[in-house]
Amino acid sequence: MPLAFNSVSRAVIDPSSRYCSKIILIYLRKTFLEGKTPPPQYAPVWPLIEAKTWTLDHLTDDPVLKATRFTNLIRELDRVTIWINDNIRVPYADHEHLWFMIAIGRLFNWPPTLEMLINTQGAWPSHPGFSLENVTAALEKWKAAGNKSETGAFMTRAENQPGKLWSDWPKHKYLSEIVLGGLWKERDLFQHLFRYQQPKVVRAWEWIKGHYGWGAFLSGQVTTDLRHTRYLDQAADRASWAALGPGSTKGLNLLHAAARIDVAGDPVLLLEQDRSLWDRLQIRRGLRARRKAYDLGGGGSFYTLQATIIACHTRAETAAETDWSRIAAVYLELAALVPSPVIELNRAVAVGMAEGPKAALMIVDGLRMQPALKTYHLLPSVRGDLLDKLGRHDEARAEFEAAAALAGNKREQLLLKRRAARAAAAAVSSVAM
Repeated sequence: MPLAFNSVSRAVIDPSSRYCSKIILIYLRKTFLEGKTPPPQYAPVWPLIEAKTWTLDHLTDDPVLKATRFTNLIRELDRVTIWINDNIRVPYADHEHLWFMIAIGRLFNWPPTLEMLINTQGAWPSHPGFSLENVTAALEKWKAAGNKSETGAFMTRAENQPGKLWSDWPKHKYLSEIVLGGLWKERDLFQHLFRYQQPKVVRAWEWIKGHYGWGAFLSGQVTTDLRHTRYLDQAADRASWAALGPGSTKGLNLLHAAARIDVAGDPVLLLEQDRSLWDRLQIRRGLRARRKAYDLGGGGSFYTLQATIIACHTRAETAAETDWSRIAAVYLELAALVPSPVIELNRAVAVGMAEGPKAALMIVDGLRMQPALKTYHLLPSVRGDLLDKLGRHDEARAEFEAAAALAGNKREQLLLKRRAARAAAAAVSSVAM
């Protein structure tokens, strides 16, 4: 089974819907700002992404992202995150205590304060003679001069439990010597998480969260930054977790169902997934929402048709019971609303499952000259799958190799390379016979 049905590209915006996904809007705006070409399925809404403007100035300099309060979703364009990346994550990328610098950064979350600490001798982990007492002293001088020491966004609080040694300490002293102090005392244990064990986002989050003063949310902010560093950039569950916004009690949100990623962190293709691991509660909620959309007259919208395709998958108790003919028909309806080569490619997959690989290959071959799919790795991936099923293993191998070269995700690359190796072995075997 090709990767097409596991692709995020299925989440297409219906530009006429007031329920247009903010997450996708953010993704598209980020693509635009980076000067990249959007995936072809988003072509209908691309002019909206380029043109829209809003006025919430305190979140970001970008006019579109200002409307979304995007810091809860994609923080890499948030002003503070940009500052932390440019002044901590990048310049100290190889430092022994980068993780702790990021913890300081997110605890105070205020660039002027962080810049002061970096420039105050002994108050930053890269300095000779660093100590948390030096951090406290630097913060005392900073506050005495009338400066703000931390942001209010994360609502870090002073300890107020009677009987605690630090219950009457100033907030900045409590944060530096108790909240940060607990992590610093166990810094060797943190290194152990990555030196002797397979790195995992959830393990780092749980370790930080287990220290005094670090709640689920704040530890989640630190861990989300760590995903962009050497500690977690190759973590098996890196793509499965994201930080939630302020007020969250969970801290990190599991984005992918357990069935979609194996124990090694590799993607599991749809037909091979253990459907008993699917979240049936969420499926029922989704089916109810789809039915409500139909009842309100929205059954023919792009968004609802996408939901119909997903419903066909989720209603099937086994992969063999999937109504592929229905899925292929819905893709035709989608193509009528928004002509797109990606929609046609997904339809080809469904046709292949319903009618066989020969019929699907005719559709795919008709898409090979589409400019929008020139660098789209799923095109050769799907074609390789169909060729493999037709017994044309050597051609399939070449397609899987081409798909691996285009794929941006290392785990997808490995999966496609394994498929190429299996196709090569099948080609040799067929010649020997």
